[in-house]
Amino acid sequence: MTRALIFDSFFDISNRNTFKKLDFWYNDMKENLGDLNKVYICLIGNKIDKEEKREITFEEANQYANEKNLPYFEVSAKTGKGIKQLFDEAIKGSMTKLLMHCEKEKGDYVRLSFLEKDNKTATNRRCC
Repeated sequence: MTRALIFDSFFDISNRNTFKKLDFWYNDMKENLGDLNKVYICLIGNKIDKEEKREITFEEANQYANEKNLPYFEVSAKTGKGIKQLFDEAIKGSMTKLLMHCEKEKGDYVRLSFLEKDNKTATNRRCC
């Protein structure tokens, strides 16, 4: 069965050494996961709450992400800034990968449903 996997590479925007290690982590994922087209991978610059100590510009990180064909997000785990957008996009991206590579064999399918927020409707439906 095809699975949707989400992998991310974090680096600290205020620490250039963490940015320099991205190639190691990216190559490690390629080696261990095989076909990267079947998994959702994104690049995440963390600690944007430390803007005054920034060592990696948005443009530099975004260029690296573009070279690897990865979406790029900047977040602050401390303040929560950018976290919701990151999760929303990661879920959409992983589901897109899953649907694109879902095997069309008997019993191997994906069913997506979204429950309405109406209480009457929600109480009449069950998950899974």
